[in-house]
Amino acid sequence: MLFGRDIRTTLPAKPFRDPGNAPVLDDMRALCSKQKLYYDQHAISLKQLTIGDTIRIRDPEGGWSESATVIRQEAPRSYIVKLAAGILFQRNHQDLLEIQPQTPVFPALDVNESIRQQDVPHRTT
Repeated sequence: MLFGRDIRTTLPAKPFRDPGNAPVLDDMRALCSKQKLYYDQHAISLKQLTIGDTIRIRDPEGGWSESATVIRQEAPRSYIVKLAAGILFQRNHQDLLEIQPQTPVFPALDVNESIRQQDVPHRTT
């Protein structure tokens, strides 16, 4: 009521509606919908992480930490993750990078296969 603001009181009162304010509210709604349209053109949806996924955590100084594992989902975009050292963190999805589990550089050799390769006589020239 006073300068377009409601009076702060505990007394019951009928809300005041200004009929001349309707065009301004319509313009504000149109601007909000236009802004949403432009935002949605470039916004991407992040893929849902599952329990057991291997991820990396964004470091505050920049870069990514060592690998961690998703333990559980706290909220739609919030996850509890566990580092290899056993430390638990709660992080937002935008600070998590899903990676493929690391495979060993040298795969484990089958002992029987290595013995068979040794039994093959070498050719001498």
